[in-house]
Amino acid sequence: MLRDLFLPLRSRWFWAGLIPVLIFKAWMICQLSTPLFHPDSHTFYRTVEILWTRGEISIHPKRSYLYPLLLSLLHGLPGPMGLLILVVQHLASLLVPLAFVATVRLHTRALPALDGLAAALLGLSAPLLYYSHDIMADAPYAVAFWIFLFALAHFAKNPLPSSATAMLWTAFLALSFRPDGKLAVLVALASVAWHGRSLLSRTPALRIARACALPLLACAGLWAGTKVTQQGWLFYSSVMPLTQLDTPLLSDYKAELRPVVEKARQNLPHYPGQIADVMGMLSRKSDASPGPLWDKLKSRGQSRELHAVCSQLAREAALSDPLGVMRLTFYKVRRVMSEGRGLWGNFLPTEILYDWGKQFEEHPFYAESLCGNTQAWEQSRSSLASQSGATLLMRIFRALEWWSAPVWWSPFTLCSLLGWTIWCWRHPSTLWLPAAAAGKILATYLIARGILRYLLPLEPLLWGGILCGIWACSEFISDRKEKKA
Repeated sequence: MLRDLFLPLRSRWFWAGLIPVLIFKAWMICQLSTPLFHPDSHTFYRTVEILWTRGEISIHPKRSYLYPLLLSLLHGLPGPMGLLILVVQHLASLLVPLAFVATVRLHTRALPALDGLAAALLGLSAPLLYYSHDIMADAPYAVAFWIFLFALAHFAKNPLPSSATAMLWTAFLALSFRPDGKLAVLVALASVAWHGRSLLSRTPALRIARACALPLLACAGLWAGTKVTQQGWLFYSSVMPLTQLDTPLLSDYKAELRPVVEKARQNLPHYPGQIADVMGMLSRKSDASPGPLWDKLKSRGQSRELHAVCSQLAREAALSDPLGVMRLTFYKVRRVMSEGRGLWGNFLPTEILYDWGKQFEEHPFYAESLCGNTQAWEQSRSSLASQSGATLLMRIFRALEWWSAPVWWSPFTLCSLLGWTIWCWRHPSTLWLPAAAAGKILATYLIARGILRYLLPLEPLLWGGILCGIWACSEFISDRKEKKA
């Protein structure tokens, strides 16, 4: 599988598109040599601090294991930690265009020049560049997700035990970065079951079992150990208007929520815009509470009791009105896809200083670790403070975002869908790719709040649809010429 994954690197066209991406990434790192750091970044980086100051391994309950552990390993290398993170993440993100081109090349050899265009368009994707410059697991997860998609395509093309094993390990990798990697595990298992007859016709069952046993056990163990403590609270925030107010289950809690639920029901299409307020009302001590019972739950923070209550209410609401759940999910997806990204604004010096200062003052270890020492941190802060208004990085990134990452709910997406339709008509065996994308969108926003960055792994599909449409049309024209000849 690895040989086929890195096959595009033998193409001079691919390198022609990749070299400008490498140059831009190097320039971007020179412009801002310390990664962006947000409150959510703290939930990953605290593992580094605890491990290197106390000698203990502690993973935040909200997070999967691999990314904070990789950050901890990087801390042991010489050099400023922030620069190491940027170099590693930006280089790793190059695997996204590589995996995309490799997946396409499993099905067609037409127009090799498009390999370079794909490398440039996907490598210069503004969202992927931005999250590669951020201490969050989003960019590494996007890389793992696309490696999994390539492994899935490779297995569908060559249903062998070795391909099945590689696919299951890549699903394990995706789950190691984020809890929603569970979808990759389920898709991998479904693919093995779908191609089971073909596998058994080529290989004895015992050999298949031996090949798949270890990755299956690894996936099962990681699945069992990945306990997302927020899941009940997130899900209930998404389906709160469907609360069954007149049933006996937790009736006291429902009584306090009744005014909020009835108000939300009056305008369901706009409820996704209120989810953030509902989440705060249910969990944050500083936000207004619906009543004393919820106040008592919030007094312990995001405790198991809070999530147990939310899980029960969410489960009852979803089972009583499944169509209502799908309708609310559609409203949420529509709202998310209608939003502009606006990532360029996060490179404003005042924004960066605010995020850095807030975290680094509370955790002096972060500044020393990421910048190398306190003096280097002070120099970085002084350099940013001396800049006013939009920087060159901001202006270039804004232009890059305009053409590389159009709004999802737009005519451009329709053109991309047309391209995928033509491609799947020519290659029906690849219909799983847009189907997997649709399944990921629904599975993600069924529970999670409407945050645009959750679509990062699917960003390559926008320009990818245009490119695949061109590939398919060139194949069609070539076939017509051959028939005439």
